[in-house]
Amino acid sequence: MVDARMAFVEHQIASLLGNNELAAEKAVEWYTLEPEDQNASIAAIVALGIGQERWEEAAEFARAALVKYPSDPSHVNNAAYVLAMVGEAEKAIKLLTPHAKGRFVQTATLGLAYLASHQIHSGMKLYREAANMAEKQKDDSRSLMTAYQAMVVRQLGLLDTGDPAALTAMSLPPVALPDDWRERSEFLRLQTLAASKGYEWPLTL
Repeated sequence: MVDARMAFVEHQIASLLGNNELAAEKAVEWYTLEPEDQNASIAAIVALGIGQERWEEAAEFARAALVKYPSDPSHVNNAAYVLAMVGEAEKAIKLLTPHAKGRFVQTATLGLAYLASHQIHSGMKLYREAANMAEKQKDDSRSLMTAYQAMVVRQLGLLDTGDPAALTAMSLPPVALPDDWRERSEFLRLQTLAASKGYEWPLTL
């Protein structure tokens, strides 16, 4: 238990420092020590997948999570994200659709899944719906969604295979980052990944 607690703390610290590699290492260690901890499962999926683009490894954790927590919206969301990125977009859409209504995070990830299935207009529309939903709920996630959308479009190679101008026109418009973004792991994780690829921050299309 002490070792698991230490792995959790080290994962949290690494995430807040934007050290994606160490965050992934410690998330996997934490999960290995506490495989029944739902938060450890989420941490491993997110850190390996989103933070490191180690999608196939993340997908193994995602599939295990779907067996253990088939109805949990957070696990379904993170698992679907990863599965969409390993070429299982249709499965991701099927998983997310029952959970997306009224939930902006799941709706945004559903948008990602549609982009991954090359249904560009539907994917972009869902991102816009998610951003509008977040604003109505007084959440400041629009800037994070904008950055994620811009990263995903690049990761999926859509700028190379589609019309960049059309993609930009359909995308979420740039919006200022929240004042505290440097203190939030969800922003730091993406900023570190963007920097590793030489992308300007904040990410936009």
